[in-house]
Amino acid sequence: MAESGALRLGTMAAVAVAWLAPVTLVRTDAVFLLLAAALAWQWLAGSRAADLPLIAAAAAVTASHVLSAWAASGQVRLPPIVAPLLVLVAVAHLKTGPAVGTAVAASAATWSAVGLAAWGLFHLDLIPVSHLATPNSANLPGAARVSGVLSSNSLALYVGLSIPWIVHGRWGRRRARLLALALTLAAAAGAQSRGLVSVFVALSAPVRDATAFWHAVRRASRVLALAGLVALGPVTWWAIAPRDEGGWEPRVNAYALLHAASLRLWQQSPWVGWGPGSFPHAYARVTTAEERGATFPPLQAAGMGPHSPALAALAETGLVGFAAWAALSAVVLRRLGAAPPGSVPHAVRYAVAGLLVATLHMDFELLRSLWALIGLGLAAARHGEPC
Repeated sequence: MAESGALRLGTMAAVAVAWLAPVTLVRTDAVFLLLAAALAWQWLAGSRAADLPLIAAAAAVTASHVLSAWAASGQVRLPPIVAPLLVLVAVAHLKTGPAVGTAVAASAATWSAVGLAAWGLFHLDLIPVSHLATPNSANLPGAARVSGVLSSNSLALYVGLSIPWIVHGRWGRRRARLLALALTLAAAAGAQSRGLVSVFVALSAPVRDATAFWHAVRRASRVLALAGLVALGPVTWWAIAPRDEGGWEPRVNAYALLHAASLRLWQQSPWVGWGPGSFPHAYARVTTAEERGATFPPLQAAGMGPHSPALAALAETGLVGFAAWAALSAVVLRRLGAAPPGSVPHAVRYAVAGLLVATLHMDFELLRSLWALIGLGLAAARHGEPC
């Protein structure tokens, strides 16, 4: 009886995480309290096997951040990455039932529909600029992105991690799945985000045990993945060469200079970096005013993020931190890859691979909503629960 109650509470916590991750796990920790209660009950009910490699890898990332901060300032303090990693490890240890898959799919479809509706209302001048509809970047003036409750980038990444649950989950009827997939893909496309590449990679996951209907989706997904990768070339050129009154004038992309600054900072402190969060105040030391002024858009002397978690790891935490992140990524991919082909967690591996591609050009490592969905995939792989 205690074990069945613990399973129900764990499922309830996972469903709450799936539904509210884009809001609650970023702004408050209310759902995390329910998560902690569910984990405690399941532990007391006998679910005591810990994923030690995952815990060790997350602890290594935390330790590398603490070490880098201490080397930079001489102070030992808790780094911001602790909260997202706690979400990952806690959610990954939940024992859950099949309702979680439906909740993830419904959450992604709901937030996508909200974003699309807000985008339409914005262009009809019925709502102002908000977290649901944000102006686009300077090289697409007059447009607006389809956004989630935080930003267009976070919505696109959230959709990429949700797609395996929509396409591969055992929930609902075919039309419901198709509607959910259509909503999320429309929102991701309207987000006009660099994170869209993670959506393409997630769609390319193989479906070996698919029905005839999903065989068509598999073929289409590979075409979409190829089209997305091919489209990266023109999109990048558009960003690098904005149109001026005198025609096309190639200029250095601001991200390219930020990435170069990351590598320059790493060269100056290769082992432990300059400390977590130091990049926005440090990149001016390794770039010149002429370089910053010549980029598109021009860079200020401070305040910009590295726009690459991978390069930020090198600049801010050095080789020690980069190695810790690589170890955590390897553990997560190994756990997900061990799941049966065609299952949700096996497909989540492709979504995580899409995130790893996105580490080359956008910051998202502190978004707890993404870590929560990865944790749900690990929980499904760990306990073999139907999704």
